[in-house]
Amino acid sequence: MVFEDLCGAWQFRKCDVFADDAATAVGNGEWRNANVPSSIYYNLADAGDFSIRELEMDPELYGWIADAYWVYRKNFDTNEALLARERVELVFDGLDTVARIWLNGELLGESENMFIAHRYEVGNLLKSEGNELVVAFEPVREYA
Repeated sequence: MVFEDLCGAWQFRKCDVFADDAATAVGNGEWRNANVPSSIYYNLADAGDFSIRELEMDPELYGWIADAYWVYRKNFDTNEALLARERVELVFDGLDTVARIWLNGELLGESENMFIAHRYEVGNLLKSEGNELVVAFEPVREYA
């Protein structure tokens, strides 16, 4: 089995809408650094927007975070051993909760349950250099 871990350095930004396509998700907004896996709360705290202590002391001030649309992206290269495989899967162990996923501009699928893994066959979409993985999140309240 050949394995490539995409955890670690990602980027994120706030989006105006739940994107229907990768171009809208990527948009023209400012990207900020994120560590994945994590949560938007920790990513915003790490970016200096507030401290986790402030969030815990007065969570009502931060309700806007749960009501916002968020987009994460990861740009990466991959190795020839992975590209040579007959089958290549991209696996998400948990996406919280409503999300759309694109690889190199192609919609892979949608998630509506953070408690199940999602697997996508991506062998035909991967390139040796310049891959872009985009995950857009919809506020759960919009979905409910």
